[in-house]
Amino acid sequence: MALLKGPVFVGLLVMLALGCAMYLRLWSVQSQISLEDPQLIRLQFERAHNEALDESAEWRMKYDEEAERSRNYMQEVVEMKEVLEKKREENESLKGLLDTLQKEKLKLVEQVGTLEEELKAEKLKCSKLSQKL
Repeated sequence: MALLKGPVFVGLLVMLALGCAMYLRLWSVQSQISLEDPQLIRLQFERAHNEALDESAEWRMKYDEEAERSRNYMQEVVEMKEVLEKKREENESLKGLLDTLQKEKLKLVEQVGTLEEELKAEKLKCSKLSQKL
């Protein structure tokens, strides 16, 4: 009981009061941090989400550009195939025409040959007749 009345008791009470004050101060600091944590986490999540959306939009734009370019190339290929097919058909018809013209040429060359022979024969007849007269 003598301890409760002396300077030791007063020192213990002061220490107890300082301990309680420090505990309350630390508790209030941590409660502020724990209140700010969800806001910080939410802000970080929103920032990351916005960056992901921006990157997704950027990749989508690149995809759309490549799809458009691919569509244009495919259209050009189809047009080139059509032109090539028309040229091929045109070439086939020209080959047929060339064949018929060559056949006609051969016939005409034969006719020219026979006509030349007939002409020579007629010239011979004429020259024989003119010699007889």
